[in-house]
Amino acid sequence: MNIAPPRRRTHAPERDPAEQPLALIVGRAIWENLPNLLVIDLCFALAVMPALLVSAAGGLLAAPLLLAVGVGPVWLAALAAGEAILDGEIVSARRMFGMLRVHAKRGVALALIPSAIVTILLGTLQLAGNGEQRRWMLAPLAVDALALSLVVIVGLGAGWLAARGNALNRDLMRRGALLAGSAPQVIGGMIAVLVLIAVSVQLIGPLMAIILAAPFALFACACFRWVVATRWTDGHA
Repeated sequence: MNIAPPRRRTHAPERDPAEQPLALIVGRAIWENLPNLLVIDLCFALAVMPALLVSAAGGLLAAPLLLAVGVGPVWLAALAAGEAILDGEIVSARRMFGMLRVHAKRGVALALIPSAIVTILLGTLQLAGNGEQRRWMLAPLAVDALALSLVVIVGLGAGWLAARGNALNRDLMRRGALLAGSAPQVIGGMIAVLVLIAVSVQLIGPLMAIILAAPFALFACACFRWVVATRWTDGHA
């Protein structure tokens, strides 16, 4: 049975990412794909719901695992959708759900690592809440925070490589580290955007994290494309 190729928009093909400002690439892609991005945001909202319910019921330490199971596949599917959008393709709701099925296993596997560290960090914070143990728990808290930061930095690149489907599972974290190390200023910019999202969540509410999740995935794809076009020397991205 013949499978129809992905539908594409009628505008001219994208130029080399290195020739265009990232803000222009991402801004135009967001504007032209707002309905599709809302579908992705809806998937994120559904994915975080079980973790929020369990956390509200007092199961805070179980929430990171539920987030890994729910958000991991959605994040990889969002990156895959971002790649398709930047290629000029139309990502329908049906195609997005197909991407979720394709990336479910890898998404959970990648998300389990940061979720485990977050669980340890939450447990450490609970222990640090005891006044008698607060001082000596500062060092474990710092270690947990540093480990989480490193995993997030490497995981951003590993997730993008996984969404592209051109890296073996055992190579994802290593190549993610190489990708991050090849352009630390770009990774720094992505972390800065994450910080701004966190600030908006504090000022406006948790809904901002859901609304901005899909645009951030698109932004991440554009950033890594720029890195590959200008800095990447691995030759396999």
